[in-house]
Amino acid sequence: MDLTAESTEIAEIFTLPRSSAGTGGFTLLELLIIIFLIGIISAVALPRMIMPRQEQLPVILKSCFEHAFTRALISGKEVKLSFEHDKIKVLDMTYDYPEGIILKKEKEVLFYPEGFSTPQEIIFYKGAEKLEVQVGLFGITEQDS
Repeated sequence: MDLTAESTEIAEIFTLPRSSAGTGGFTLLELLIIIFLIGIISAVALPRMIMPRQEQLPVILKSCFEHAFTRALISGKEVKLSFEHDKIKVLDMTYDYPEGIILKKEKEVLFYPEGFSTPQEIIFYKGAEKLEVQVGLFGITEQDS
C-alpha cells in the first residue's frame, strides 16, 4: 500500500468543503459589526471635535476649577486660579480663552485644602452676549449665558 495515497485520502476526509463564492472577504455580520463600532466612535468623538470655540469656555472653566480644587485637596496648600485678560492660570498651567471671549475684570479665586474657595463673580463677553460665572464657597455655583 502506498503511504502517500493513503495520507491524501485521509486529508481529503478531514478537509472542510470550500464554498463556491470563494474564501476571501468579510461576512455580512463582520461588516455590520465594524459599521456599528464606527458609528459609536463617531457619535462620541465628533461633537467634541466640531464644537465651536466659544462653546468651549464652560468646559475650560470646569476643567480649571476641578484642577485647582483637586490640587488644593491633594497638596494640602492653597491653590490660586487667576483669570487674566487673555488666559486662565492655575499653578503651572495656562488655558487660553476661545477666540472672541473677553474678560470684564481680572479676578483670582483661591482654593483651600479644606475643600472650599473664595466667592467671586466672573463675567465674560462675546460681542453683546454675556456669560456670568458665580463661584461660591464650593466651586462653580451658577453659569448664565
